[in-house]
Amino acid sequence: MKYHVLVAVFLILFIPASVMAAKTDVVLLKNGDKITGEIKRVGGGLLEFSTDTMGTVYIEWRFIAQVISNTQQSVDTIDGNRYLGKLVSLEEGDAIGIQTGSEMVEVPLKEFFSAWPVESNFWDRSDFDISVGLDYQKSTEIAEFTLAADWAHRNPDRLVEASLRANLTEQPDGTDQRRSQVQYSHQWVLPNNRFRSALGVIETNESLGLDLRLSAGGVFGNYLLRRSDRWLSASYGLIANQEKFTDGTNQTSLEAIGSLTINYFRFADPERSLSSKFTIFPSLTESGRIRSDLRTTFKLEFLSDLFWSMEAYYQSDNKPSQGAATSDYGITTAIGWSL
Repeated sequence: MKYHVLVAVFLILFIPASVMAAKTDVVLLKNGDKITGEIKRVGGGLLEFSTDTMGTVYIEWRFIAQVISNTQQSVDTIDGNRYLGKLVSLEEGDAIGIQTGSEMVEVPLKEFFSAWPVESNFWDRSDFDISVGLDYQKSTEIAEFTLAADWAHRNPDRLVEASLRANLTEQPDGTDQRRSQVQYSHQWVLPNNRFRSALGVIETNESLGLDLRLSAGGVFGNYLLRRSDRWLSASYGLIANQEKFTDGTNQTSLEAIGSLTINYFRFADPERSLSSKFTIFPSLTESGRIRSDLRTTFKLEFLSDLFWSMEAYYQSDNKPSQGAATSDYGITTAIGWSL
């Protein structure tokens, strides 16, 4: 008897509420079909919907007439508003009602940017992918290994993101090149498509004469464009660095930071995405020094949760350590898996 009680307590405490809850959300399609299940998320012009009979289905947002949910949903619109409430049916089409306490808000379907259940578990609110690549040329005996990983986690008032990039190039003359970058950002959502973020970066790049750079700072930003399948943002702020160079010198510096980021995503079959971020770092403590970082990534799904990626990168420092190059750039390809 005690064993059964312990099992029951374990199930109540550790199985996510979204798993134990009944699937009572309803989707009405423009062709008249009605599907009952559970909303997992809305994003990229696609509704991820879990059903008992068909498993998880993905429905393009443009085919949806109504969405009804008795559970609390976090809804973001393209103009930067955020609502927490239940989704209710409206007599007139092309809009969804959101019951936020005593108030009911009508949001046109075309103005939905994203939505997901507030009570969803940690994994339902997270995106993770990892990819690896290996290039080798027998004629030159040059081998290059790449590793990339990206993680994002959503909450009603913030977005947490982390990324890893690592490249190792081995050459027969022994002049191997290593570069790596780990980034972390904690973004707080503000009204009117604004946000503020805390940043942390750890990076190395032997081509630029950088042994180690530790950076921390903060930025303010705006979403200049927000659509169901794309967004554009700009941010600015300050960042402090502790740098160690390959020539043995060390330096502490303060830099301004400005970034422009664009993302395009299409989650209908086949899933594909294109993201590009350009960042410039004018130094405030070393006269005339300017660093820059550009990274563009394209991903294309070829099997369920498996994708092919191509990434181009460019980094520059007009005042590197003695004897180092002023720029480093390249293109990598990889095979990856997303969760």
